[in-house]
Amino acid sequence: GSVGHILPVRVGDEAAAVALADRLRAAGVWVPAIRHPTVARGSARLRLTFSAAHSAADLDCLEEALNLACIQTPPTPF
Repeated sequence: GSVGHILPVRVGDEAAAVALADRLRAAGVWVPAIRHPTVARGSARLRLTFSAAHSAADLDCLEEALNLACIQTPPTPF
């Protein structure tokens, strides 16, 4: 597990990671998609970055946006 302020969420497929990032951005949450050549092909991911400036409401918003984005564009099984 991650113990730092960056939490990678493995998606797998690059197009799916970009689609999830786009859906999150449309919901007002900026979460970049990380894909090849930064990571190996087939291991694209979202990079969630947290800070002390984020409130509980911010985290609730992220949770809701992630749930909706994953329903609309499910991550690829790997």
